[in-house]
Amino acid sequence: MDCHEARARLLPWDHPRLATPEIVEARAHIEGCTDCLSFLALDAAFRRRLERVEGAGIPIGPRVRILEALAQEEALVLEGQDLGQKSGTPPAAWGRGGGTGAPPSSSEGSPQRWMGRAAVAAVLLLLSTGPHSPDVPAPQATVGPEASGPLAVARAGLVEDFLRRAVQVEHIETSDAREVSEFLDRELGLSARLVEEAGMELARAEVCVVDGVRGAVVIYKVDGKVLYHYLIPSPESEARKPDGVRSIAGGIDSTFAPGTDPLFVSWVSRGVEHALVGELPPEDLLRVALSQAD
Repeated sequence: MDCHEARARLLPWDHPRLATPEIVEARAHIEGCTDCLSFLALDAAFRRRLERVEGAGIPIGPRVRILEALAQEEALVLEGQDLGQKSGTPPAAWGRGGGTGAPPSSSEGSPQRWMGRAAVAAVLLLLSTGPHSPDVPAPQATVGPEASGPLAVARAGLVEDFLRRAVQVEHIETSDAREVSEFLDRELGLSARLVEEAGMELARAEVCVVDGVRGAVVIYKVDGKVLYHYLIPSPESEARKPDGVRSIAGGIDSTFAPGTDPLFVSWVSRGVEHALVGELPPEDLLRVALSQAD
């Protein structure tokens, strides 16, 4: 039995199970594998974070995939720290441009997968920085007492991404703007104007979680690329126009695809924080944002 199968059979680790031959074999593997023991120890941190979000389920399949991605991130961070010590490069420089922090090549490392993580990172920056939202607490970078520095940041981004995926049972796949508007109103009480631009195809809307706040993300396809429009309720925030396009290079999971940096623009309208995140040219991204802002 390999690590992946053993982990999937025994999550959550502290739940009682019948001692079937498969479970016995999985336990024997786990108890003799230091990597698997460390892997399962991280699961408690995910569950603690999920408890903050009412109604968020903990599906085993996505949890295994996210935790395995987390293990890859941790290995890259530790490798970067080792290389920094040998070459004199500070560990904080890990993942900062130049392609040195590119994600591992795997089925979980596709550009769209990393784009999703980068989008979440952008909204985390939107909610935790800048003078427009002083009442919104910054996301907790430390997942466990042992986490610190770039490793803690990588873990925090993955936890937020997992939270988003954990509630993806609440979604709608349609190109009909009316259906998406009804979905947003029904699920979240959000009344939002959808993007209407030539060449921009509405693809999907889903409930998301950003720093413990339930919101929505509407996904568009543009010339084979993906544009994310996040809408996060923030009743205390003052209205604010789009304030320019920024790159999240150097932010959480900024190396979502080799050689590219996602851009985002944010604004506040009618008690809702908005963020557009994508690979569009900056002038196009700003133009779309200005057309959406009141």
